[in-house]
Amino acid sequence: MADEPKPPTTIRSIVTGAIAVAVIGALVVRWTYDDRPSVYPVAGILTDQGTPLAYVDLTLTPVGGGKIAFATTDPDGKFELKFVDGRMGALPGKHDVEIAVAVGGGSGPEIKVAPGGMLRPKIYRTQFTVKTDGENQMTIDLSTLRSKRKAKRGKKKAKKTDVSPKDSTNEKGSSSTSDVKENGPKSKAPAATPDQKKAAESAKDSSPKRPEKK
Repeated sequence: MADEPKPPTTIRSIVTGAIAVAVIGALVVRWTYDDRPSVYPVAGILTDQGTPLAYVDLTLTPVGGGKIAFATTDPDGKFELKFVDGRMGALPGKHDVEIAVAVGGGSGPEIKVAPGGMLRPKIYRTQFTVKTDGENQMTIDLSTLRSKRKAKRGKKKAKKTDVSPKDSTNEKGSSSTSDVKENGPKSKAPAATPDQKKAAESAKDSSPKRPEKK
């Protein structure tokens, strides 16, 4: 039996198939994008003692976990955050901000060399809350972050060294517990024997009496 001839492919069938594929793709994309979280625009400027810092990386991580947003400052120290899926903005709520500085700052060079000759940037940390309404503007100056960090370390150091000395005596003048432990409790005098009592009485009777005044 001879094979039946296949119907010829027409332009109409090609166009119909392409339209079907496009419609299905659009539905998939729409379904995927509808599940994405809302993000909100965030812009800012990074300086050190008022001097703009260029080409510095910033990362915002939601407190408690979540997808990050990131940015790199331009030559004027300005930046705009970008979400991980490519959209401009960040998730709403409180974020931990990490700033990786690998350029000369206002107070001196920030570059550190790790073992193996790799550059290790200095990390600064702060926090920022992304609002759902209004403008989200970040203004960060590294000198302010350094001052806060120095003050925080000073408080911790003062807390460790702030140990008040104990007085050796209390308000009434009695010895402290440590003195009692070192020297031991005071011992009482032993009681007199009967012979010692008789000797004391005889010595008292033999002593000359003073004449009475008339």
